[in-house]
Formats: sequence, structure tokens, C-alpha cells
Amino acid sequence: MGSNWSEYALGEIASFKYGKFLPKKDLVEAGYPVYSGYGVVGYLSTYQYEEEQLLIVCRGEGGTGDIKLSPPKCSITNLAIVISCNEKKVKKEFLYWTLKLADTHSLRTGSAQAQIVVNCLERFMVNIPDDLDEQNTIALILSSFNNKIELNRQINQTLEQIAQTIFKSWFVDFEPVKAKIAAKAAGRDPESAAMCAISGKLEPELDQLPPEQRQQLAATATLFPDELVESELGLIPVGWEVRKVESLLTRLSSKVRYSKDQVKPYGVTPVFEQGSGVLLGYHDGTAQFAATPEEPAFIFGDHTCVTHLACEPFDISQNVIPLKGSDRPTLWVYYAVKDKQEFQEYRRHWMELVAKDAVVPTAPISQTFAGRVSIIHSMLDSNVRQNLELMTLRDTLLPKLLSPGGHGVSRGAN
Repeated sequence: MGSNWSEYALGEIASFKYGKFLPKKDLVEAGYPVYSGYGVVGYLSTYQYEEEQLLIVCRGEGGTGDIKLSPPKCSITNLAIVISCNEKKVKKEFLYWTLKLADTHSLRTGSAQAQIVVNCLERFMVNIPDDLDEQNTIALILSSFNNKIELNRQINQTLEQIAQTIFKSWFVDFEPVKAKIAAKAAGRDPESAAMCAISGKLEPELDQLPPEQRQQLAATATLFPDELVESELGLIPVGWEVRKVESLLTRLSSKVRYSKDQVKPYGVTPVFEQGSGVLLGYHDGTAQFAATPEEPAFIFGDHTCVTHLACEPFDISQNVIPLKGSDRPTLWVYYAVKDKQEFQEYRRHWMELVAKDAVVPTAPISQTFAGRVSIIHSMLDSNVRQNLELMTLRDTLLPKLLSPGGHGVSRGAN
């Protein structure tokens, strides 16, 4: 494909417009998204832009210089600059990838708070193919990686919701137990009622299940009692107990804690931090903490209350507490603990967490839950690993596809 590339100042091929200041009081909880460059910060009943917009984050904490694409039908805040392409010279999707590869963070000015201004942006130099079809092809190749990565993320969100739903049904709402109680009161079979509650199926549908699946379902139903008793936390299943969270946890010791300058975007061992993104980066050494989908571990961010389940060996940064279950499976303990401690302010929360009470089922029920959910987390882990491979390949291709001098698509394909 074509090999003629030209160098332009951004101001020759695009125009720029600062986002709009939108007071928080004007934002609502549903509607069209308001995008800051850092994420969706709220919603409005109307929108500024029909199509997704190419943006550069121009101020704020930590992301100034980042290149983003907004959601469609959205409004843009004053933390970002909208970059509108001259479509006769450059395609939006191609310029997105070109700027992602470029050092746009070098455009920052200001000492107290970094910012980027339009004047500097207009003078920023980029190389682009003269052939618009080549631009489209390059953008399509790179975007196909992002599309698959995003699909995997969406699948993982669904899988996490499934695991959370099972936990809530069994251990918060006690649905199998309540189903047994209601069936006994109505003169029906309590075991079949519990099987329906666990599987989400009606009784006639249970007979259509394969024998092995029905047998496993019946064995799970048998584990649940058919009575609720009073406790300090209200009604709980008979035979279950109320315990302090501290008694459920084994705190792992750490000899090394990694900082941002000790990690890189890709590598062998993930390093977890307590920020909302969780992943600080990677290093290529041996991990301190072992973890698998069958025998996981998890972290608690002492200042932020962020939790994350690890199904592969990992390391940690400052203020991250690595944990495993004590006398219950780690997978069950993770779900029992993950939403116990609410973030109050940026301070330590560990002592508050371990002092809280939790309803604890018998060991066989928690083990059955862990066995079922470990299958879900194996799928989650597989998607995470695939995404890492896709991101590595994408970022390897980026400089080859976006280099002038005859490289372009043919070089990237090779």
C-alpha cells in the first residue's frame, strides 16, 4: 500500500475547541454521558456531540496529555480539548492512534498544575500517509485489537456479576433456605424448592437436566438448612454463625513493595496498587505471592478499601494488604469481605474492616460456592491473559504501522 507520508503541524489538519465548564449541580444520574477525558462524570438530558470525539486531556490530576475517544452522544467538560479533523487530510481514527503513539505529554506547561493549551497543540508535528485508504486500513487493524479487548472486558464484567449474584442469593438473601421453609409450609418438597432457587429453574425444568447435573444440584441443595434463627445480625440459617471478619483472614507478609518507577506496562508479574485501576504495572522477576484460580489470594487497599482477587502470582505496592482465607476458602472469604468496608476518607481502614461482623456458613457450603465460582474465575483469568497478549501485540505493531518512509501497512503485516 502507499508509502508517501507527509509531516504536518496539527493546526494544519485539525481544529481545536475547549470543553465546556459544567457545574456539578446541573448533572443528573441518568441520560447522556458527560465526559471529562478521565471518564464519565455524570449525565445530562441533552448532548453536545452526536459522534464520539477525539480528545486530549488538557488539565486535571495525573492524565494531562492523554489521548481519548469520548462516548457517542455526549458532552465534553473543560478538562479536555476536542480535536476536530479535516477529513480531507486525516481520518479521526488514524489521528487517534498517531497521537497515542506520540509524546503528547511533552506539551504540558505549568508548575503548580500541568495543563495543555491550544497554541502548543497547534504546533505539534505529526506524520501521516497521504493516502486516506491507508489511514483507514491502519486504524482498522489497530482498532480491531481494542474491540476484542473491550469485548473481553465486558464478558468479564458479566462473569463477575454472575459470581456476585450467586453469593448474594446464597449468603445474603438466603434464598435456598427460604425456599425450603416456604415449601415445607406449603406441603411441597423442600429439596426441589431449594434446587429451583439455586438453579433459577422451575420444577418441571429440573427433570430435563442431565442426570449428573441434577445429582450435583441435589447435593448442593442438601447442604442448606430449612430454618432461620435469631442472631446479632438478624435472622440467619440455623447452623451458621456470626464471626468477626478478622477470624476469616490470614494476612500475608511482604518483604518488597514496588513503586511506579519499578514497573513497566507489560511483563511477567503483575503489581497491584490500592488505586481504582488496581494494576500498577508489571516486572519480570519472581512473584512474592502465589495464586491460581483454584487457590487465589486477594488484596485490600488500606486507604481506599479497593479489593481485587488475584488468580495468578503477584506483587504489591505501598498500603496494599495481601490476604487469604483462614478456615474458609479464599474465594468465599473474598466475596464476604469485598463490600464490608466503605471508603470514608483517605485514611487507614484495616482495623475497621477486621472488627466487622460476618455471617459465616458451614464449611461444605462455602467450599461448594468456591468450586462453582472458581470455574467463573478461570474464565475471567483466561480473558485477562488474552487481553495482555493482545495489548502487547497491538503496542508492538503501533510503531511499525505508524512509521513513515514506506513502512505502514506492509511493514506491520510482516
